[in-house]
Amino acid sequence: MKRIMPVLPHSRRIIFGMKNKINLTDHIILPVNLGNGLYKCRIIYAQEVQKVEFLPYIPKSVRTLQIVYSDAIQYEHKFLDRSGIENLLQGTRDAGRYSYRTAGIDN
Repeated sequence: MKRIMPVLPHSRRIIFGMKNKINLTDHIILPVNLGNGLYKCRIIYAQEVQKVEFLPYIPKSVRTLQIVYSDAIQYEHKFLDRSGIENLLQGTRDAGRYSYRTAGIDN
């Protein structure tokens, strides 16, 4: 397993005002039934860790890129609910474009 960050990033402090650190080594436990292959570890948290899951990592096939501007959504931090981005990309998805730009931040 690659090195993991020992504590949750500053998003928890910024969004929830939490100052205590969470040691991720207390929460990330490899499942015994994890097969061969490449996986991503998703950590869902708010004030505390709510869920840790391992999902198969499937890279997206990107053929072209297009910058999409929107001042309507904020995305300085990753959120579980990405419906704003999905709605923004809906018109470009049919053309195979997977890049976006929100409030001056490239993603």
